[in-house]
Amino acid sequence: MSQFWKPGTEKPRLLEDEDGGVVFLSSSFSSSSSGYGYASIEKQRQRLPVYKYRTAILYLVEAHATTIVVGETGSGKTTQIPQFLKEAGWADGGRVIACTQPRRLAVQAVASRVAEEMGVKLGEEVGYTIRFEDISNSCRILLG
Repeated sequence: MSQFWKPGTEKPRLLEDEDGGVVFLSSSFSSSSSGYGYASIEKQRQRLPVYKYRTAILYLVEAHATTIVVGETGSGKTTQIPQFLKEAGWADGGRVIACTQPRRLAVQAVASRVAEEMGVKLGEEVGYTIRFEDISNSCRILLG
C-alpha cells in the first residue's frame, strides 16, 4: 500500500531543500504492483526531479486554492502531478483531474505515457480530448 499524505490527515514534518534552502515536506513512498514492466517504470518515476516533492505538492494543493509548480522541461510536472493527485484521492467521488497541453501531439503523448505508468489502457482511467477526437470515456485523469 502506498504511503503518502492524504488530504484531511496529519501534516508531514518539514525539512530543508539542499538546493535553495526552501522548506519542503518530507515524504516516504513505496509501491508495488504485479504489472508487466512496472518495476522499471516505477524506478523511472522515482528518478524524476518532481518526485521528491510529492508530499509538498499534495500539501500545497490541499492548503491553497491555487498552486503553481515551476520546473525544468522533463522534470515530471505533467506526467507525475496528475498521478500524485489521483493516488491521494483527488479523483474520487466523480471528480476529474484535468491537465492542459498546447499541442495535439503533446496531449496524445502525455496521456499515453501516464496510462503506461499507471498500468492501464488509454481511455480507461486516463484519456484525452482534442479537436475531433475524444478518448475520455469516464476517465479520472483527462488531458486536453
